[in-house]
Amino acid sequence: MFPSQIKPDKLQDYFSKTEIINATAEQIKKDFESSGEQIIFSGHPENAYLELKSQVGIIISRMAEVNFDKLISLFYRIDINEKKIKSILKDNPAPFSDLISAMIIERELQK
Repeated sequence: MFPSQIKPDKLQDYFSKTEIINATAEQIKKDFESSGEQIIFSGHPENAYLELKSQVGIIISRMAEVNFDKLISLFYRIDINEKKIKSILKDNPAPFSDLISAMIIERELQK
């Protein structure tokens, strides 16, 4: 089960458009920089989703272990619904960081 309204195959549709990729990457970088974290995007559209998801996942895992309050603050900044997070985590066996990373990328795409 994918944790969003946009299914993985549809995300690929969005990530095939360079302007959307760049705008989404910039928004992710901006939101994470506000939390003192750095996202580096190569600008290569062919692996943009996996590149961003991997970096976001690593940071999310670290924040969950080291500074959970900072992670919650990031969720609010990005506008990730806490009830949706709880529901998805409850109903899905995938790793926490994978689920949250996908949710963040989807939300940033919507912006």
